Amino acid sequence: MKPVWIEYEVKPRDMVAVSLFQHRMVGATRKMKLTYAVVGVILVLTGSGGFVAAVLYPKLFLGSLPYSILSWAVGVGCLVVAVLAVPHLRVAFTRHYTAPHVRRFLGRCSFAVTDEGFVVCSPGGTYSHPWPAVVAVAVTAEYAFVTAALLTYPVPRRAFPDDAAFDTFVTAVREGIERYGSVSGDGSAVG
Repeated sequence: MKPVWIEYEVKPRDMVAVSLFQHRMVGATRKMKLTYAVVGVILVLTGSGGFVAAVLYPKLFLGSLPYSILSWAVGVGCLVVAVLAVPHLRVAFTRHYTAPHVRRFLGRCSFAVTDEGFVVCSPGGTYSHPWPAVVAVAVTAEYAFVTAALLTYPVPRRAFPDDAAFDTFVTAVREGIERYGSVSGDGSAVG
């Protein structure tokens, strides 16, 4: 394998992109919001139905009134989370990855794809991941995310002079991963 080397400036937005990729927040935020909203509505309706049943048929349903109150309260809580908390997760990620304790990982960074594995040199240190530790590479419109030893490294397209160089980098990582039968791209097994 011909070694592939790339160097670029790691910026806070790269760290945010990793977090969003790992948590699948880019597409999952809407799904999470919808899930909380649907569960909330179901629980509120169930709790409200229990209230109505307890009023109309007190002998039959008065004993279930505490469960109706609990259902209604949890449903309202889910609706509050759907409306208030979920939309702010992206803002929380951004604040975290621009905090002072994270800044030591920002700056000039270089990646090398060699016969031995995936090497990362950053302001925080140099890390060499042998191929068995490199488990996945996923490509999005703006990044290639390389996961090695439970860490995900963002490799942005902007670090390459053109798309062909980016594709060469991704191909080199995939070839290294395929030697050991790990996971590549969309999460399907290769090798």
